[in-house]
Amino acid sequence: MGKINLNQFEQLKRKFYILIFPVIIFSSAFSYIFFLDPTKTYDPILLPVLIIAYSAGWILLILNRGFNFVEIMNLILIGVFHILKFQEVVVERIVQNQELSIGAAPFWTPLLFIFIFIILMDVKAFVYSLIIWIFNFSLFFIYWSDLPIGIREQALHYNLSIFVYIIFLYFFRKIIHNNAQNELLTELAFKDELTGVANRRQIYEWLHLSYKNKEKPVSVIMLDIDFFKKVNDIHGHLIGDKVLIELTKLIENELSDQSYLGRWGGEEFIILSYQTKDQAKKLAETIQGQVESYSFIDDHPITISLGVEEMQQDDTVDSLVNRADKLLYHAKESGRNRVCSDLQDLIYS
Repeated sequence: MGKINLNQFEQLKRKFYILIFPVIIFSSAFSYIFFLDPTKTYDPILLPVLIIAYSAGWILLILNRGFNFVEIMNLILIGVFHILKFQEVVVERIVQNQELSIGAAPFWTPLLFIFIFIILMDVKAFVYSLIIWIFNFSLFFIYWSDLPIGIREQALHYNLSIFVYIIFLYFFRKIIHNNAQNELLTELAFKDELTGVANRRQIYEWLHLSYKNKEKPVSVIMLDIDFFKKVNDIHGHLIGDKVLIELTKLIENELSDQSYLGRWGGEEFIILSYQTKDQAKKLAETIQGQVESYSFIDDHPITISLGVEEMQQDDTVDSLVNRADKLLYHAKESGRNRVCSDLQDLIYS
């Protein structure tokens, strides 16, 4: 059992097991040392087995080895332990000795089913849990006439509550799974895969929300990497991708809570800023200066051109973006590596 690479969910489960296994080991050892009843059928055998098995499993998890083996071992152990212990409680304690308590079963049984739903997928966990529940219910049903009158109501509530636990865990797992899928789909739909910033679809969502609420100023900064094709031609697309990723990080470091960055496409980006045009222009100039002084590639300076425009009362989303894009175009046409917020900026520059 060599070291294995676990996915994110398996890593989370591994951390959970590393925390919870010592609790099981300690409680089993404590019960064996201080509270062992030699007259009980299973405890003298089961408790040492649990201590040894979970200790070995914990060591394997610490060493990041045998994760699947530990999960299967855990699944078998908790199932067998519960069935044997529950039979002991019902047959020996309640039926034979006429005790009027189920004991600690109501406290520990929910943890059993939580373990099952952590280890197995939805349907398999439900089926495995249901088999164990049917065994519990069958024992009470078989010995119903032999149960003390005072224990029957406890038995009924216990079985019904466990059934509710199983149903709840099944649908809870389903809900968590569906939410995770929805979050992933949303991330894929609204995030740029390479840079991790918003994509064009997300930017349009932001712009439309801003268009509906014009109570505060909204400015758009369009920016484009100058001569980016040369970067790909000379250094290759992997280096080009590295430049795009570093550029997004550099820009994000300059943004406040009032500004949001997105990738418009290719080497072109857009910043939505809840600031006036003058404030947005200062932000654009800061970013332009930071990019100019940053070393992306040795002996190959990288610069950007930017166009800045503010939303007007009669604007649509498209008209705002088109004006900002036109200003970006004029910035590139007039020499690049500059900010344009007005055509006059270029006439007198």
